[in-house]
Amino acid sequence: MLKLTIKNEIFNRDLLVLANCSVQEADKYLKKIGSKHFIGDEQRARVKVAGKLIPTTADYYNCAYVAKLDKKIENQGTLIHELFHFIVRLCEDKGVPIISNIQTGEVGDETAAYLMNYYYEAIMSKVK
Repeated sequence: MLKLTIKNEIFNRDLLVLANCSVQEADKYLKKIGSKHFIGDEQRARVKVAGKLIPTTADYYNCAYVAKLDKKIENQGTLIHELFHFIVRLCEDKGVPIISNIQTGEVGDETAAYLMNYYYEAIMSKVK
């Protein structure tokens, strides 16, 4: 199991990434760290889970589960998908709009784009 914690001092929101493990292994680890939320049996019953974003101990969406993650491009789509969910929620929690243009003419999605870049590079730099 790959366990990564990506820190973000500016937004004060860390992201836990659990990858290369089964749903059961991820849930076991989440229980160990005191999470109140899990990927869960009902999710497993509906579909095969490739990835999921869930809240952990702080009830924030700050754990991204990715069933398979490595340097191969075809195995990075799920990570990008879960990062998008995380960044939308992070921006919303912090009051940062994600819109194409703000009335002042500023680009309103630039913060989200930088966050995507930051988290993606931080994660992939630690993936073998």
